[in-house]
Amino acid sequence: MRRRINLFACCTIPLLGAALVGCDPGSVGGGDGVDVDDRLPEVKCEATLAIGGTFATSVSPPPTEADGCVPEGVWTVSVTVMSAGDCAAVNVGDEYVFDVVGTGRDRTFTLRDAPAGAEISLNIHAGGNGECEFTFESISPAASGGGEHEVILLKPYTEPGLTPISGTGTFQLWTKHP
Repeated sequence: MRRRINLFACCTIPLLGAALVGCDPGSVGGGDGVDVDDRLPEVKCEATLAIGGTFATSVSPPPTEADGCVPEGVWTVSVTVMSAGDCAAVNVGDEYVFDVVGTGRDRTFTLRDAPAGAEISLNIHAGGNGECEFTFESISPAASGGGEHEVILLKPYTEPGLTPISGTGTFQLWTKHP
């Protein structure tokens, strides 16, 4: 049985996260080869997403590996459906653009053209060797209505000195609010 994991606790406390068996910051009920029967009963369907795109740093000179994760700039995340899985329709945008400004605790994240009514969670953390990992989760009422909700989880990342973005993601349709 899969369970929803607190992304903050799992990703920002590395010593505890390493000790947790199965601590997968991308899990929202499956999507990583988990059998349909093993996911939460509220998850009606799940699709796998591929992520690409570009990162344009606003820091000059551009950060190096020695600088660690310096995420300030514009993250343009392209999304492609790799596998619709057991979903009849996968309602994700082709592109999500995030602005990251400020430093440390004064850092702000903004999703341009955020969907109306969506609950959005954004987080950036260091992946080691200067890599920046971004986590975006959106929960919104499904267009089909009936109390169903769409959950989009994107995990783009970029390495220091490089502009391409890579990553993975999932789309899920829940029978109720997660």
